[in-house]
Amino acid sequence: QMSQARHVPFDAWLPAMPEVAPNLDRLASEGTTFVRAWSAAMWTRPSTLAMLSGTRARRLGLPVLELEPKPAEVRAFYAMNPPLWPLLMRGHGAVTRAFINNMYLCGYVGVGVDTGFEALTDHRYQVSDTERITSDTVAWLRTHSAERFALFVNYVSPHAPYVPESDHLQAIERSSPRPDNRQVRRYLAEIRKDDA
Repeated sequence: QMSQARHVPFDAWLPAMPEVAPNLDRLASEGTTFVRAWSAAMWTRPSTLAMLSGTRARRLGLPVLELEPKPAEVRAFYAMNPPLWPLLMRGHGAVTRAFINNMYLCGYVGVGVDTGFEALTDHRYQVSDTERITSDTVAWLRTHSAERFALFVNYVSPHAPYVPESDHLQAIERSSPRPDNRQVRRYLAEIRKDDA
């Protein structure tokens, strides 16, 4: 059946490795699987803005290919009052909060824009970002569970440069079978770290 697929499944290139992501595998087995999915763009800022607005970045006045938007483009973005869901939720009385590792959602950096969250915690860690985002999110949920809220939790890992913790990398290195490519093994070790 794989030979008849329009797009070859990822596991056609990699051996089955249940030790990589047992928690994500379990979640996937209990959830909905999308067999055809598209992104609005090939990189983070335009695709995230599309996810938060339901429209493409170009329609929001921001460049799709350039890393840093020009000041006039950023002003045009804010002037059009973009239909970002954090702003829409705030208009309906919800507290909007984000826990992320995504500089493109931060208006205080040159490559990002303010996406309308009332509060945003941006974690800039290569190794512990997933753990810190998760612990901050759980702590926030415990203290705000009675409120009306819209919460955005955005993990960027696994992401280059791949710097997995040694115990996760060793587990992938010991697995059999395992991919021949060292960079792929480092990528899988980051997935294992995130899964843990």
